[in-house]
Amino acid sequence: MTGRAIQLPIAVACFLTMSLSFGADSNDPLELKRDAFRAVRADVERGNWQTVLPNESLLQDYVLWPDLRALYLKANIATADRTEVNSFLDQYGTLKPARELRYRLALQLVKEGQLSRFLEIYQQFYPGLEIASLDCLALQAEIEADQIQRVVNRAIDLWNVGKSQAEECDVVFDQLRDQNLLTRNHYESRFALAIEAKQFSLARYLARTLEPNFVQIAEEWQRAQNKPTTLIAEYLDYADTDLTHQLFAYAIERLAYDDPLVANKHWRKLTGHFSFSDSAADKNRRHIALWAARMRLPEATDLLIQLPDTARDVETGRWIIRSHFLHRRWPDVIDEIRALPSDEKQKGEWQY
Repeated sequence: MTGRAIQLPIAVACFLTMSLSFGADSNDPLELKRDAFRAVRADVERGNWQTVLPNESLLQDYVLWPDLRALYLKANIATADRTEVNSFLDQYGTLKPARELRYRLALQLVKEGQLSRFLEIYQQFYPGLEIASLDCLALQAEIEADQIQRVVNRAIDLWNVGKSQAEECDVVFDQLRDQNLLTRNHYESRFALAIEAKQFSLARYLARTLEPNFVQIAEEWQRAQNKPTTLIAEYLDYADTDLTHQLFAYAIERLAYDDPLVANKHWRKLTGHFSFSDSAADKNRRHIALWAARMRLPEATDLLIQLPDTARDVETGRWIIRSHFLHRRWPDVIDEIRALPSDEKQKGEWQY
C-alpha cells in the first residue's frame, strides 16, 4: 500500500513533465509567435527593441506586429525617425495602435513648439471629437498664426462650460481676456453653469470677477454641500426666495445620504417655513424615503407609503415591495407588484 502510494505521485509528476515538454517543444507557428510577443512586449513598451531582434523575422507577419512596433515608436516618440513614424501611420492608420501613436505624435509636436504641424494633424483627424485639450491646442496654433478673430466663437464655447476646462485652454482664455472678449454676461453664464453642475469651487473662482454677492452665493452653495446641518440651522435668517429653496433642498439632499431620518425631520421644519414648489417637495420626500429604504431603516416603509402619488415612480414602487417583503406582508407585496408598470412587473425579480 505504501509503495503504491509513493509510485502514484511519481507517475503523475512524470506525466506532467512530459506534457510540459510537449507544449514547450510545440512547432505550432502561431504559438511560437504568441510566446515571442509575450516575451518582448514589456521591454518594447519601455523603448527597448533589442530583445525583439532575435525573433524579428518570426514576429513580422504576426497579427500583433503593428501593436509591437507602435509601442516602440510611442516610447521613443521624441527621438524616433519621423519618416518611419509617418510611414507607419500611412500603412496602419486605421488601426488602434496607429491612432494611439498619432495622438502621441501630435502632443510631441506641441511640446516641440511645432504648432502649425500639430494643426495639420488636428484638422485631419480630431475636429468634432470634443477633446478639449486638442481643441484648445488647435486654437493656440491659430492664435499663434495671428488668426484670433477666427477662434473667438469656438474659444468662448469651450470656456462656457460648468466645469474646469483642460489646462491647455488656459492660454486661449488668457487671450480672450487680453482682447476684452470675455464680458460680464459670459462670466454670469458660466457661473450659473458651474452652480448647476455643483462645481462650487469653480463658481467661487468665477465670482471674483463679478459683484461680491456672487461670491456669497457660491459660498452658500459650498456650505449646503459640505456642511448642510450648519446651513439648515440658520434657516430663519433667509428670505423665502427661489434661491433659498434651491439651497435648502440641496442641503436636505446632501444630508439624506448620511442620515435620512434627520433629513426628514429638518425637511418638515423647512416646508413649514418656506413655500417650496410641489415638484421640489416631491423630489426631496422621494429622495429621503429611498435612502431610508436603501439603508434598511425600519421607518422606510412608512416614508415610502406616505409618499403622494405625484412623488412615486418605478423606483419607489420597487422599494415598497422590498420593504413589504422584508416584513413578510405578502398581500401588500402582491398588491404593489400588480401596481407596477406592465413591463416592470414582468421582470424575473417580481415574477419570483
